[in-house]
Amino acid sequence: YTGGGRVEEVALSYYPTTPAQATEINITMYPKEHIYGGDTIQIGLNLPGLWRAADYSGTCTIEGAIASYFTGVTFDNVTSVLSLTMVDGKQIPRGQPVSMRLPTGCEFIYPSREMSFAAGVNLGANQTQTNLADYQSSRYGTATLTPLLFSYASVTGSLTSSTGDNCKNVTCTPSSTRVLPSLQDGNSMDLSWSGQIQVGGIGSACYNKIDVPFDTTSTFPSRRFCAMASTGSNDPDPYDAFSSNFDNTYVTSNFGNSGDNGKPIGQNPGRGGRATTFAASVAATTGTSLTDTSAACRGAVGAGASTENPCVLPVGEGWNEAVSLNYTWSGDNVTAVQVGLTRSIYITPGNIFTVPFSATSNAGGGLASVDCTVTVVSTSAVQAGWTCAWTESSGDGNLVITAGTQVPPETALQIQTLEGSLGLTTTSVLPPTALALVKTGNSRISYIFKNGAVSATYAAADGDPVGSYMASSTPITIAANDILNFRVYAYNGRFRSTAAATAVQTRAIEKPESPAYFSEVKQSSVGVELSYGSTTAGASTNITIRAKFAEDLVNGSYVTLSLPGFTSAAIARDISTGHTQFATAQWNSNFSSLVLEVAPDQTVVALTDYVIEIPTSAGILYPASGVAQSSALALIAAYTISWVSPFPLTSKPRKGFVIQTTTDRNWLTDIQTTVVEDKLNNGVYDKILFNYLTADVTDTQLFVTLNDPTQVAPLYDWLVGNLIMIGSEVMRVESASGGTLAVRRSRLNTVAVAHTAVLGGGTCACDSSGTASGTPDVGGQQCDCTPVYVVYGQATNPQVGRFDGFDALIGTAGTNPIASSDGCKIGITYWQEGCNVNNVAYTTGFRSHQGLLVGAGKPKSIWLSNCGSSGDTCTSNFCKCETPTMMPNMDFGNPITTDNLMYLRSSGDPLQWSNLPTTSLELAITNLDLGSLSGIILGDASTVDASYLRIDDEIVYVHGSASRGVRAVNLYQVTGNPDAGSTCSCSVVGNSTGGGSCACFPLEVMTGCTEGGTLRTDQPLGFRATFTVANPGVNGYIDSITVVDPGHGFIGIPEITIATGGAGCTFAQFQSFLAATSTSVVKVERAALGTTAATHTLGTSVSKIEWPLRGTANTPGAQYYFRMAAYNDAGLSNYQYYEHSITQISPTLLPTTGGRTVEILMGGGGVSPANTTIYFGHRLVNGSIDYNRSKTCNSITVVDIAGTRLTCVTPPWVGKSHDLMVQYTSGIITRVSYVANAINFPAPVLSSVFPKQVVAGQDAVITIAGLHFGLNQTDVIGAIRTTSGEKPCSPLTLLSDQTATCTLKADQLIPNAGTIVVGVGTTWSGGQQNTSASGIEARIKELDPPAEMQLTIAIAIDTIPEGSPARVSFIEAFSADVAQAADIPVWRVEVKQILAGSVIVVFVILPDPESLVTVTPQQAAAVIAEQAAQPTSVLLTGTTTSGVVGVSVSASILEAAAAATGTTITTTTTPNYFQQAEPKEYVLANMEECLFTCRVLCETGDEVPSVDGYPALPNERPGVCNRECMRHCGFGRQFVETSPRALVGA
Repeated sequence: YTGGGRVEEVALSYYPTTPAQATEINITMYPKEHIYGGDTIQIGLNLPGLWRAADYSGTCTIEGAIASYFTGVTFDNVTSVLSLTMVDGKQIPRGQPVSMRLPTGCEFIYPSREMSFAAGVNLGANQTQTNLADYQSSRYGTATLTPLLFSYASVTGSLTSSTGDNCKNVTCTPSSTRVLPSLQDGNSMDLSWSGQIQVGGIGSACYNKIDVPFDTTSTFPSRRFCAMASTGSNDPDPYDAFSSNFDNTYVTSNFGNSGDNGKPIGQNPGRGGRATTFAASVAATTGTSLTDTSAACRGAVGAGASTENPCVLPVGEGWNEAVSLNYTWSGDNVTAVQVGLTRSIYITPGNIFTVPFSATSNAGGGLASVDCTVTVVSTSAVQAGWTCAWTESSGDGNLVITAGTQVPPETALQIQTLEGSLGLTTTSVLPPTALALVKTGNSRISYIFKNGAVSATYAAADGDPVGSYMASSTPITIAANDILNFRVYAYNGRFRSTAAATAVQTRAIEKPESPAYFSEVKQSSVGVELSYGSTTAGASTNITIRAKFAEDLVNGSYVTLSLPGFTSAAIARDISTGHTQFATAQWNSNFSSLVLEVAPDQTVVALTDYVIEIPTSAGILYPASGVAQSSALALIAAYTISWVSPFPLTSKPRKGFVIQTTTDRNWLTDIQTTVVEDKLNNGVYDKILFNYLTADVTDTQLFVTLNDPTQVAPLYDWLVGNLIMIGSEVMRVESASGGTLAVRRSRLNTVAVAHTAVLGGGTCACDSSGTASGTPDVGGQQCDCTPVYVVYGQATNPQVGRFDGFDALIGTAGTNPIASSDGCKIGITYWQEGCNVNNVAYTTGFRSHQGLLVGAGKPKSIWLSNCGSSGDTCTSNFCKCETPTMMPNMDFGNPITTDNLMYLRSSGDPLQWSNLPTTSLELAITNLDLGSLSGIILGDASTVDASYLRIDDEIVYVHGSASRGVRAVNLYQVTGNPDAGSTCSCSVVGNSTGGGSCACFPLEVMTGCTEGGTLRTDQPLGFRATFTVANPGVNGYIDSITVVDPGHGFIGIPEITIATGGAGCTFAQFQSFLAATSTSVVKVERAALGTTAATHTLGTSVSKIEWPLRGTANTPGAQYYFRMAAYNDAGLSNYQYYEHSITQISPTLLPTTGGRTVEILMGGGGVSPANTTIYFGHRLVNGSIDYNRSKTCNSITVVDIAGTRLTCVTPPWVGKSHDLMVQYTSGIITRVSYVANAINFPAPVLSSVFPKQVVAGQDAVITIAGLHFGLNQTDVIGAIRTTSGEKPCSPLTLLSDQTATCTLKADQLIPNAGTIVVGVGTTWSGGQQNTSASGIEARIKELDPPAEMQLTIAIAIDTIPEGSPARVSFIEAFSADVAQAADIPVWRVEVKQILAGSVIVVFVILPDPESLVTVTPQQAAAVIAEQAAQPTSVLLTGTTTSGVVGVSVSASILEAAAAATGTTITTTTTPNYFQQAEPKEYVLANMEECLFTCRVLCETGDEVPSVDGYPALPNERPGVCNRECMRHCGFGRQFVETSPRALVGA
């Protein structure tokens, strides 16, 4: 079998073990992948080992619970390979123990050193080979004949097998051969495979000509002589015999220089001949390209890749293993160590685990034996034969553990040293986990190479198998997806062996693609009901909490409940609740938070009602308002992370993801790592059939019944903790007893439903193999049996996406409508194309959706270091690196975990927060006065500014950087020189220490003190100290001085004097208070975050809390941060960090009335709209949202399930520019992204005002029409701008987005004549924008006075008697005639009187308040007066005015008409009569032609030229046209004409 497949570990045992007797072989496997029908399992028993005659003709039948699963047992005596084939239709789930037995009837013979027996003796009935003993004894080097207890099995699939093999046994044909460098162990002259591996040695392995003793120049490695047993090795050297080497003490027999089994002996291994012929020893060189293969393979710290290519681990070395550590302390000594060890592979006897302890020593030094006990955690079974030892080197210690039994994979062990067997002291911090160096205890090696490896060439020849061996300058090229076979040859000085070839192929792969982006991080929560024993405001009360959790909570899980309004006198710790699972609680009055913790060895079971009682004795006070909530949402310290990844390729497969989380936004400390599988090689639901229901299951039943495993299969114990699937429901197996499984229902977000064992009704029945029989009910049904599958959880979530965890919404960049370079396009049309915010290359066209709940109880991995540092703590200032790095000595694609589980902290209890030991106190803290900031002295204050520090159980907050303060006060100066290694010092009473000539000055002492008191400095910088007095009275003196507060900010050494007390104290001559200062004084806020102020002794450890980011004095910002990478056997992808960032928004110009749907493209936008708030507005100086100046965009919709595309409906608002801010909140997880000035609202537009003319000297109310005024009164202002200044609307009243009224107060200094301006927006709402209209649509003026005049009409007055219909008709006709003549509306003509004298009509022409462009009353009067003198005028052809014989109008009216000014007409276009008349060039002919055309169009066209901003009167029009056209056509002459208006008289 040579195709595809994989390798599995196999444990072997034998019974009986009588040499030369038939033995049964017991085979045990824990497969890492499913085994399907048709798969072939090949187990290498290796040589030397068991034997069976080549002509064995018996029947070898497998025994055991799964004997029926296998057939076709064969054994190859030459290769020592046992082969079995899985029966079609059978399946073995991964993880299920596979145990089988080959009985003695198979006649495998246990090996014997002295197998000298005749044919048929001790061989069994079917053995006929007579030379079996000779066959075995002829094998070279068979001194140790113990058969293998551990081996590997290759599993290959047939063409019809479900195994995802590479070649399926038939399709892989080698196309080329590449040769890797040769391998030799540390001593190529012996028969053991040990020590450092020599890679690519120079020259042939064994020199091809042996001419000893004549050749005395050959040295290793240029010429290598291999020692061989003389007998049977065809060694021609005549000098190997004892008789020829009588003077060589090392030649003791006729076997030359070979010892037992050919092992070289003597001073010069590998050299034959007499000592008298050449020197007793010849210097040897290594001849290797790698002198330390361990370092070459393991690489630099955290490198995670070999520094040489290829490289080989030393013989017997394995990759490091992670262990957890716990300690038993007696004072400062560790008297016992507990080690937790779980391997993903077999532990075999002889495995050695060396656990390092830096800077740690044992009181008794190294110990060859340390009493220890090894137990299996799950069964408490004690393992025999294990040993422990303690070694020391260069100040470091090691606990060395040697395995004595074989332990299956994933078995948790606990190694406990005997109490008192050790006495460890350390100058370092003993770690909770460590990396143990692993030695396998056998001769296996790990050979690692990758693309670009060094290659070699050679040609075999008789007597010199690798004589032409040489390194090649051409590296080995391996392309992704190449399928590789491997074979290995052994050689000696003369021969090359046949090849040992792998039975499986390997696919060359690259590291996986990085995750694309996070969709969201969501904190778990639970709704709780609350009740209280006392509801008296301010009184202590008990609190009853009722909760039902959706998921299990393991020990160490935290639940944080916020109780707004509740207070207490102080923080309350370790409140006893009397509850089994939640035994204690913590209360923090500062946060008003209650934190519950699941007790050790307890589990909170999902969907179970829990009632927790917080007693009155806890001192929690009911709110002063007398009102408290009856329900709340409690936060669980667990987080569901969701992310998106490209679908993996065969060349870049994915085994899973590694997820890291930290409370430190700089990723320096407190990093926890876990891993989750995501291979997808068996689909999203990695499930496999393993049994059938034998009884129906209700929707609430907590057990399922299967076939009894004692009859049909292995026991079901291995299923405990695993998942099974029946129908679409997933369940977790809690325990197994016979065929009954106790289960937890509704796992992986599935729903509990009833399940029927036998489907089809009628007489349908099922047998133990799941075969249905009988007759079903009518209706097209058929008899069927309900299968039960084993399900293996993966990161990919089948409930997300269109295709069970996948979809094709990968995003496409383009040009329409608003292309984004990251592969996202705006608009509902493009929603089905998806959004690719990070521009990921989705090679397959699919993206996959993953999720993981990260919380307490997750296995913690220590596989990765922190950005290349030596552990999980980074020493640079910022460790947000791009590329993951493995810890030293770690295996690719094999993340290791320990039983040291993850525990995520509660934000409600500051004393649980992560802290990093930073420094220590240099001055005891005795001050409990919390009225102001206090000074404390630290050993190192360089990195603590603006940080929280933990000192014992008190937290302080540092304000400002370090400065000088007073550390101590003394009364004596030091003089003299100390003894070697000492320092002179003086006590406060003048006693010297330090030996030598140390003394204290002055020699005299203080006298006269009667009382103690306090000290002060000459600078009021917070210094405080107290002193006490001994012997009060005449001989009284100060015997102690305590610095209570060192002060802060001293420039130099301060002068210290007595502040209070100290009556009678008299200093000795030259005596004074002496200040010793420190520059590591910081000012702190004591008892921060609800902790209690306490005293702290000198030297107390001070830790820096990395979690809270200071927002206000008492409100930290607690957050968790996440990053992840994908991994496979080729390495790890780059990290993807949880980012919340906006990519694009459309539209950005929004209507002031709101209601517009806005689309936002972003990363990390969240899956649920309930957790997201979108704001238009502004930010505070510190970058946070200014909620007072921001509005929410409502009706949020998550358009893309990956959180990349959100929509919302805009609020009504105005303003020039706003920031777009998206805030995501889930528990303590808060992220805010913004785009500055991204949102704009249109400037207001003024289209008209009414009235256009207002009464002078009176308040005026102007109605303003336009667009984009908004809907908020406070956002809108208005004013009139005049030549005399600006006057505001008092008030401006907003009626709608398009209408407002402006009240203009009467003002003698500023008339109501000018341009109305509306300003929309304020500094509060994004900046003001004003209307820009300045033409007639925005202008008003004060009303022109009516123009009164008289027309005399030649008719008899008695024809229109007063009050008669005739007079009414006359007035109507007269008004119409005058209006027509003046070209004004008839309502502007108002008849005031009709007098006799013919008929004299006294009338007025009214102003038009709705227009600025119509003629004024005075202009209209002038027109009437002018027409009265023109017989053919409109006036004189009117119905009534045709009889006009006289006109009377005052001169002031005519002057006003001539001088009319005011609001001007703004013309922004060139008149048509100018456009149609342009001189081709300025010559007379062209100019005259231009003038003629221009005048005709100007005088007769629709466009009337203006005079002083008003339309020219008819009689003015010819002259005006002539002037303008001459100027336009280039004549450059000005035409001056006297206005006819001045000629009109009364």
